[in-house]
Amino acid sequence: MNFILNIINYTGLILIFIILTISPVPYGSVEEWAKLLLQLECFLLLLLLSFYFFLSKETVNIHNNKVFYCIVGFFVLLVFQIVPLPLSVLKIISNSSYSIWSTNQELFNRIGILQDNNYFTISLYPFATLKEILLLLAYFSFGISVAFFCNNKNRIKFLIYLVFLITFTEACIGVYQSIYLGELSTGTYINRNHFSGFIELTIFLLIGFSLGQRDYSYKFDGQDRKSYIKDLLSSDSVFKQITLILVISFIGIALFTSQSRMAIFSFLATSILMYILINRYSKNSPAEKILVGFGIFMTLCFVFFISFYPLLRRFVETIGEAPSRTLIWKDSLRIFLEFPVFGTGIDTFRDIYPHYKSLEIASRINFAHNDYIQLLVETGIIGFVFLMTALFFLIKLSLQKITFYFNQKDYFAAYIRLGALCGIISILIHSLVDFNLHIPANAIYFALLIGIIFSGFDGRDDSELNLVVRKEL
Repeated sequence: MNFILNIINYTGLILIFIILTISPVPYGSVEEWAKLLLQLECFLLLLLLSFYFFLSKETVNIHNNKVFYCIVGFFVLLVFQIVPLPLSVLKIISNSSYSIWSTNQELFNRIGILQDNNYFTISLYPFATLKEILLLLAYFSFGISVAFFCNNKNRIKFLIYLVFLITFTEACIGVYQSIYLGELSTGTYINRNHFSGFIELTIFLLIGFSLGQRDYSYKFDGQDRKSYIKDLLSSDSVFKQITLILVISFIGIALFTSQSRMAIFSFLATSILMYILINRYSKNSPAEKILVGFGIFMTLCFVFFISFYPLLRRFVETIGEAPSRTLIWKDSLRIFLEFPVFGTGIDTFRDIYPHYKSLEIASRINFAHNDYIQLLVETGIIGFVFLMTALFFLIKLSLQKITFYFNQKDYFAAYIRLGALCGIISILIHSLVDFNLHIPANAIYFALLIGIIFSGFDGRDDSELNLVVRKEL
């Protein structure tokens, strides 16, 4: 039995690594075939996890009931959106959906397509809503699988080294596009904003990983600064940290060369937040603040020499480009006021927006360029409250875990989770003016960060854990 469980464990790990490696490559997995492949892989992970629990007779431990119940409530709402309802019931709970369906029913009858079925859904395009529910379930499955399969220090280290390699490769492609081809950095993505969103998701995790590498046995007492610096510089781990920070600085350059204004703002704002949190948790050790400051300084220095003027021009153009986006938001809020409670159905924005748009452009607008407004449109106030409440409790739980591990002097586990949390916060800021979380590869990495936070790993190696188990026995 243990042999089978080990096979399931390592198969799950391999599948996680494959998903992380492949998902960014086909333009962020935005193509339909790539989405389908991604979902199949994630559901296979969930199947492996189910087999493991079935064979091992283990029970599932829910770390935070509030987060779990909010997520379940959100999915229940999405399923309710595609449940066929009588027109009389639909008229009561969503009068706007009723008006659209009843109008279409009359139109179908006029052209000879008889509609004898008087049952319709809240969602204005139930097939699209069903597809999106399955995609969201795939992300959810991936996050749960990461939390379970990556449950010790060695696995987390291997996982982050893989993320390091993938991010560095994407950064190299982006910098090459910028310097040698004279183009904007997009990596393997189509859109620079989504490429920079990917960098945001991973770079803070990598910073946290680099900060967690040092031996923290020596404490700075605030007086013996010369001895502290001497001891610090004599440590091999500090030079390892500096090397990692320099590589991370190069990755930061790729973010800046994308010239994504909100990504740059989110990165700098979250860097300040990370610095503040480090200052709070590591008052007796200034090295981490020095390393983070050094990394940001090196990134800005490189950017100044490489793409300062193009970047400055991009920020100047913000004033001219802002009105078009704000018009989309204004139109979207009008839709929300028409469908305030249950929304129009998840993934129906592109179908409903043309009926409300005031912006005359030839291209089709598929997203609101604000994930929060689009969430209001598609799921109404109920879905918005469910998801925002889940995010609130997620951030609260993350801070509690970070505080716990810092108090336990487990700096590896603390800094990894701090980096994951900062990556989540950065992309949530970016989502105010973009739709990064609708890009499958970025959504997968968002689920990865949540899975890492909820994972049960700490700073001990497998050998140390085995020793603890033997002592307990």
